Amino acid sequence: MCVRSASTDLCGGCRATGIPTTTGGLSGRPPALEKFAKASSVALRRFRAHEAASTGRNTDNIGHREFRMSPRYILTEYVHEALEQAVYDKLEDQTFAGSIPGCPGVVAFAPTLHRCERELRSTLEDWILLGLKLAHPLPVIGDINLNKEPTREPVGAL
Repeated sequence: MCVRSASTDLCGGCRATGIPTTTGGLSGRPPALEKFAKASSVALRRFRAHEAASTGRNTDNIGHREFRMSPRYILTEYVHEALEQAVYDKLEDQTFAGSIPGCPGVVAFAPTLHRCERELRSTLEDWILLGLKLAHPLPVIGDINLNKEPTREPVGAL
């Protein structure tokens, strides 16, 4: 049983066995969590050193907003770039039509511009997925070529 001192919140271990308790000493963390925290700290320092070396700037005091690692999603970027090229028309019956030049068959109709944009996005996403599944050639949009075969590193490279 662990006996804590009344004057402090520190635990010196079990007095009967002399085995340290799970509070981890001064930090108050379990030993496994303390080990993880130290490993995380070392990994973060290594990452920051790598970033500083590759970008040429110090990353120690970068604010949270500036220092963000965001993953790159190729399909999301492709859809975004394609939608920037979209053309919308207001029809005689006050509804909207939208299409994307270079993407044959990607057309949407809706009563409002906002709904037309949403329908066009959905149509484009379906068109891309079907094109990828059937191995149809897709247009290169914004320097993004979805027709390339993915390159895979050998397992030994990791």
